[in-house]
Amino acid sequence: MSEVTESLSVELDANRAILPSVNHTLKKRRILLMLLGYSALLGIFLVIGLIFNPEETPNPMEIVLQIPMIALILWWCLVDADQRDHSMGKIMRIGLILLTIVAFPIYIFQTRGIAGFKTLFLAVLFLGVMWVCTGVTAWVSMFDGVMSGVVPPNALD
Repeated sequence: MSEVTESLSVELDANRAILPSVNHTLKKRRILLMLLGYSALLGIFLVIGLIFNPEETPNPMEIVLQIPMIALILWWCLVDADQRDHSMGKIMRIGLILLTIVAFPIYIFQTRGIAGFKTLFLAVLFLGVMWVCTGVTAWVSMFDGVMSGVVPPNALD
């Protein structure tokens, strides 16, 4: 009997070696870093949009520039759902794409229950960091453009 148990143990160890281990936490951190990096790029793109289309409010390009951010949020939710063995339905996926601001809290409370308040607080805090990052890169790119002479000083008047 011990030989059978031992052979099963060896077989299970071999299967674990074949299957790649997925570090969901590391994946989610990378996605958050991508979101932060994209928010920095967004500041630059917004300044470029203001320079070339100062009269149009809102700038149609602003809507297009939100698509990668929504895709990264959806990707984060998919990795999180995989980590928690939660099956996300089609309606939730579509909701995360079309109404992220509504569907994201619903997803968080579905997967975490009352502990979702902590996650939502952290998400709002991260959103603030992204907003600051966008503002800083917009200011720096505008300042750089004015100082280098590419952007006239009265471009935003």
